[in-house]
Amino acid sequence: MGLGRTTPFSPRGKRAATAGGADVRLKGKVAVISGAAQGLQGELMGIGGATAWLFVREGAKVVLGDIDEDSGQKTAAQIRERGGEALFARLDVTQED
Repeated sequence: MGLGRTTPFSPRGKRAATAGGADVRLKGKVAVISGAAQGLQGELMGIGGATAWLFVREGAKVVLGDIDEDSGQKTAAQIRERGGEALFARLDVTQED
């Protein structure tokens, strides 16, 4: 941070950019997103699914967590088909164990 690079929260409002000029703020990061099964392009998307696509566009690898295994697997597969890195893990946040 102290190397003269700006962050998305910089007071100057500038964002880091790749050599090609596209913003890739999450390159090299892995995001675990709960409630991300509803993320198929062309269908009504939930907040988690939309977040997954945004994070992938910003360069992150994503782990999609949800209780809906079928939709979660389809969303992860679609992200991979379009060049992103994603996997699905069944996740029920109502269960502690």
